[in-house]
Amino acid sequence: APVPRDGARWHRPDSPWHHLVGVQIQPEPTLILRQQPGFVAGSAGQVYRWAKGESNDQMWQIMYMLGYIGTAPANALDTLVDEDAKRTLCKAFAASISLKGGSPERHGRLGKVASEALGFITAWSKDHTFVHLLLHKKVCLGKAIGVVAETTKAGGTHLVINHAQTIAELCANVCISLMKQDARRDEPPELAEFLANGAFRALLVQCEGPHITDVRVAEPADMVLDFVKMDPSSIRKYLAKGGTSRECLDRAALKCHQGTPVAAQLREIAALADAFDALKENKATAADANAHMCRSCDRPGMEKHGDMTRVIKMHKCSGCRHAYYCSKECQRTDWKQGGHKEECLGTQESFAEDLGPGKRFFIEKLMTSI
Repeated sequence: APVPRDGARWHRPDSPWHHLVGVQIQPEPTLILRQQPGFVAGSAGQVYRWAKGESNDQMWQIMYMLGYIGTAPANALDTLVDEDAKRTLCKAFAASISLKGGSPERHGRLGKVASEALGFITAWSKDHTFVHLLLHKKVCLGKAIGVVAETTKAGGTHLVINHAQTIAELCANVCISLMKQDARRDEPPELAEFLANGAFRALLVQCEGPHITDVRVAEPADMVLDFVKMDPSSIRKYLAKGGTSRECLDRAALKCHQGTPVAAQLREIAALADAFDALKENKATAADANAHMCRSCDRPGMEKHGDMTRVIKMHKCSGCRHAYYCSKECQRTDWKQGGHKEECLGTQESFAEDLGPGKRFFIEKLMTSI
């Protein structure tokens, strides 16, 4: 498959819907949508109920037709299929992948229904609204795709090349759609939701597998990682240490076939995430250093007020330079009753002894400059 240019979408001539009506298929899906406005919503509802076990009807023809309609031009899907119908369709695809053959058989091949549903998602992923719903947590379509890939990996195998190719092309379509949504703004696309989504984790799992050396998987995967590098703020937020996507990224960067462009891309993104983590840790250390506690009343140096953090100005003991107080009253109380007088004078004397006689003046000047 050639690399898409100028916003073109990934499309495979061997997709299942081509066997229904032949290669020249673009006008027909649009005609169906115009003649039967409620077809997508009604059919998706039937598939969803069937996948949930509420119906025993054969859904093969309806499933194929839903995938076939997904090959309509993007503007037709945008204007002729409403958001509610697309939401139902996403739920139907998610249920089909999860409950009807979603557990991979031997050698990493999905069941027939799950396999076809995964392929149909790629056709629909050129639509902006469908992509938004795919990334939405409550719809769970992206989560279902991620679970299938991760379950396969946990079972000690990898998805077959067709499934790996479909996931890579799907992710490429999602990135292209996000880029088009942000085309009117002079800034990179917002990939935050995508990086936290199961579809992205599914792609990272494929990067660990043997098919990443195949151009059919490598080219769309390389395009996706190019998009990801364009949004450092999302990398900082959603690929931080401890997150599920970060764990997948680290494994992929480590296990991806070395010498491939995808492996180099993964290492760059992982290095960028590491840099953000280090910066975050340094800031946390600096904040801890400033968050001293009052020796007398145990008041912290920082106080939370809702979403705001208030820094309390602490007074440092001018003698030992180790004790902190939130007020002059606390300092006087601790000096007279808390035992700091003996501790402070002892500290100063130990410093003087270490440096030898005649150095007390030097110590006082040194400590006042700290």
